[in-house]
Amino acid sequence: EVKLHRSGGWSNPRFQRHEAQLAHRNLQEAAEMAEEFYRQTNTRRLLLAGTEKNVAQFRDLLSNRLRSMVIGQFNAGINAKAAEIRDKALDLAASAEEKESMAVADRLVATARQGGSAVLGVVDTLTAVQHGRAQHVVAIADYVQHAFRFVDSGHIVLELSEQADLASGRVQDLPDAVESVLRRALVQNIDVTLIDHHEELVKVGKIGALTRW
Repeated sequence: EVKLHRSGGWSNPRFQRHEAQLAHRNLQEAAEMAEEFYRQTNTRRLLLAGTEKNVAQFRDLLSNRLRSMVIGQFNAGINAKAAEIRDKALDLAASAEEKESMAVADRLVATARQGGSAVLGVVDTLTAVQHGRAQHVVAIADYVQHAFRFVDSGHIVLELSEQADLASGRVQDLPDAVESVLRRALVQNIDVTLIDHHEELVKVGKIGALTRW
């Protein structure tokens, strides 16, 4: 009986090279698909899943732009179920988003305390948004603040010195000035970060913005 694979079969170096080349080509095609997906969807974050070796090789094939968007990776075998991968990805994405939000809030508070391009408090933040100065708004998620806006000047105050101002119609009642900030920011395509808790941000007004100047 003659066994055709006796001389090496898939262990033969030629077949091993073929396998390696095929695997590399598949990874290259996947990287090109990722690049095309980015161009079509303006993706901002990437998670990588697979074996440690494959993930490392795939990452090396990505452009510097996409590589900078990778926020984490995890092991996933070829037989991993879609639901399992999804759950791991969601957990990792939530953790990365929380860290990113904390970092932005840290930067905001530090910049404002150093006298840099930042404002704190609902009044100054809403004013910065109205005047087109705001670049990134950060707020405690459940923060609500009543305020008033003078129609003619756009000036914002938390309290009125005279109730007659409100009755005269020269002042606009803002039941939730924070909501006004967020709504205006989104309309202007200003970045917005909502964070459940940040001790230092709470101390300085619960809301603020990094500004352009």
